Amino acid sequence: MIAGGIGDGVVCLPGTHSKWVRIEAGSVTGFTTAMTGELFAAIGAHTLLRHSIAAEGADGAAFAAAVSAALADPARLTADLFGIRAAGLLHGLNAVAARSRLSGLLIGTELAAVRRLWSGRAVHIVGAGPLAEAYGEALAAQGARAIRHDAEAITLAGLARVRRLLGARQWRAAMARGDAKGNVMTEILSGTLPVAPTPFHNDGRLDEDGMRRVIDCMIDQGVDAICILANYSEQFVLSDEERALLTRLCLDHAVGRVPVIVTISHFSTDIVVRRARDAAALGASMVMMMPPYHGVGLQPAPARNFEHFRAVNDAVAIPVMVQDAPLSGVSMPVELLARAGARPGRTCPTSRSRRHLPPTSWRR
Repeated sequence: MIAGGIGDGVVCLPGTHSKWVRIEAGSVTGFTTAMTGELFAAIGAHTLLRHSIAAEGADGAAFAAAVSAALADPARLTADLFGIRAAGLLHGLNAVAARSRLSGLLIGTELAAVRRLWSGRAVHIVGAGPLAEAYGEALAAQGARAIRHDAEAITLAGLARVRRLLGARQWRAAMARGDAKGNVMTEILSGTLPVAPTPFHNDGRLDEDGMRRVIDCMIDQGVDAICILANYSEQFVLSDEERALLTRLCLDHAVGRVPVIVTISHFSTDIVVRRARDAAALGASMVMMMPPYHGVGLQPAPARNFEHFRAVNDAVAIPVMVQDAPLSGVSMPVELLARAGARPGRTCPTSRSRRHLPPTSWRR
């Protein structure tokens, strides 16, 4: 449930046994369970207070006052619980108010125990109904921002994410064993193969949740594959760490749904080979690369371009897409592409701009 896209923060899951979870950098760093709901049921059914509280109903003022009292002095809980009985006998406390006071004392004591988690932070409450509302009201009364989430939607999203992550881990384990076949393409890739844009926050940080939404949106639109880290993805403004993060994130998120093409362009042959191997190990279906370029006045000879592509071809068992991009300033004659396409083993597709001949594919 907590994997369902809430992100970093504090999560409260009210119930018979309420759970409090702290998530930092995508990992659970704190977990606490309180048996508040079970205590409420046991006290209401099997103690002296069963004669004082109603079976249903709510008194908001009584609940809020009890929450505040418990937070102010949680050590008085047992005395305050008996005070409910005394207030009914001596001051005419009605049964609905008594029920709400019992609820407020128990929830307030729970909040006092986990104050370090929620104080000064937003709390994501996952659940519906009166109990989730009660926790939201209790937190709001203490100045905390309570954000409600639908339990079913969060659960389904979490299960889907876990399935994708498990699939990615199983894939990487199969790759390590050498028996993974799913990303070795046996047919020429065709159809709609868009380049995914890279979303950023206003301060320039990568928007990881936004990247997942981009992948989901493209898949929902029925694309046949997705290309990441290309020129349109602003690859040249990404650090090595950001590239690695995006590669893993996109491949994990799309695993088993559509092929993913990872752009590996760089003027260093050693670097493109390393990027190609990393992408293949993580489950990429194909890599795409421009020819090596150093500026308009430094264009490698066609033979050197061929060696650049051949090094990648020899390093990985997945197809290599040759990107004939005008911005590189490097000429990619048809003869060079035909020579590359003649190498045995896999398909060698090309990505070309509108100023060139229509895209062509060769079977090697």
